[in-house]
Amino acid sequence: MPDFNFEDLLNKFNTDQNQSPLLRLANDWTKISDSAAALAVRCGKLLEVENA
Repeated sequence: MPDFNFEDLLNKFNTDQNQSPLLRLANDWTKISDSAAALAVRCGKLLEVENA
């Protein structure tokens, strides 16, 4: 599994300014959800290693 890269996380929040505000908001929430899921998986893997 690749290392969690916070620079990539920040880049996910760069949105096209031509989008409607509601679409930008929906995209941001999707990105937040995806990022939180990736972080949870990463934390889970770390806990598995720590408890092994």
